[in-house]
Amino acid sequence: MQRPRHLISNTANRSTSHEAAIVGGVVVLHAFLAYALATGLAQRIVLEAPHLLTAEVVPQKQEEQPPPPPAKPEMVQPTVPTVPVPVIQIQPAQPPVHAVTVVQGPRVPVTPAPQPVVAPPSPAPPAPVAPTAARAVAGTHTIPPYPDTARRLGQSGTVQLVIALDANGAVQSVTVQSSSGTISLDEAAVAWVREHWRYQPATRDGKPVASTVTAAVRFDLTKAGYLTR
Repeated sequence: MQRPRHLISNTANRSTSHEAAIVGGVVVLHAFLAYALATGLAQRIVLEAPHLLTAEVVPQKQEEQPPPPPAKPEMVQPTVPTVPVPVIQIQPAQPPVHAVTVVQGPRVPVTPAPQPVVAPPSPAPPAPVAPTAARAVAGTHTIPPYPDTARRLGQSGTVQLVIALDANGAVQSVTVQSSSGTISLDEAAVAWVREHWRYQPATRDGKPVASTVTAAVRFDLTKAGYLTR
């Protein structure tokens, strides 16, 4: 069977056109490369070539492991104290006890002996309190002034006095037991003691009582008078 002549002609024309296109493309490419070399375009293309890409291997993310289960607590078995086995001792049986009835006669009342009456001890007598004598109050026993007349006449001497005191120690009376030899000196001593002197009272059984004391007042020109006890 013969193919139609028009089909063969179309196929031959199509092949010739394709080859002519390829040859033309090659010529254009060579012309472009020649122009690029002449104008430095190829160098710019090389310089502006993209940088090399680096690739890194990313490790695969590991899956999180669940935490281990908590450790089981150790169970400590409690120790049970041992109880000693009780020792049971069986005592031998005691012989039976027979009750004995005792018949007593009539009771005779017994009269208790009288107890001696003891008198309570008498209280001890209080301890005796020693009596005390009257004592002078030092601040009041001052020296009487020297009489002017006796001083001008050069008179001196010692007056012995008896002083009566009440229960409060106040002076009740003053009398001359022994004169100094000069009336003015005696009177000066009596008046001064009565007005100025005081005593702490005497005591008897712990109680203040009235009493009598003695004192001596000496008048001396060299000392302007002084007191003696």
